[in-house]
Amino acid sequence: MHYLRRLKLTVLNTALLMVVLLLSSCQRPYAILLHNNSGENLTILIIDSEVEWQSGQTLRVTPSSRIADINVRDLDYEYDQGGWVIVVQTSKATRKYVLSHPRLPEEYLGNGLGGAWERYFQLEPDGGLYIVKADTPFPVESLPSQPPGLPIKPDNI
Repeated sequence: MHYLRRLKLTVLNTALLMVVLLLSSCQRPYAILLHNNSGENLTILIIDSEVEWQSGQTLRVTPSSRIADINVRDLDYEYDQGGWVIVVQTSKATRKYVLSHPRLPEEYLGNGLGGAWERYFQLEPDGGLYIVKADTPFPVESLPSQPPGLPIKPDNI
């Protein structure tokens, strides 16, 4: 009798532990909002297509095709730098940005559609991709001081 009771408790505890581990390992979905404040119309090159990025336009990058201007699955991933690659064509150059996931203070993480984390970036005329505080309306006139590793500077290709 005690053996069966002990076995039930062990099975129940194991199942509960598995649920807790599963839930704690789930990552929240994310979205990246990219605002073009460069002063020129640009083109984002994606595998076998292009996305026009007008001056003053905000694009949404997510893993969900339904709510994305750009689907993350269509972007290359650079494992050595730990981030998705956005290739931007300007009138003068082609630039590669690696959107990595540095640890950020909470004021830079917004809550988006479906509980997704949102990160807001603004492309400036100097070519830098600057992070802005969550839920800040674009364009941001006075950019905040940047956390370590930011702004993202491009590689010319």
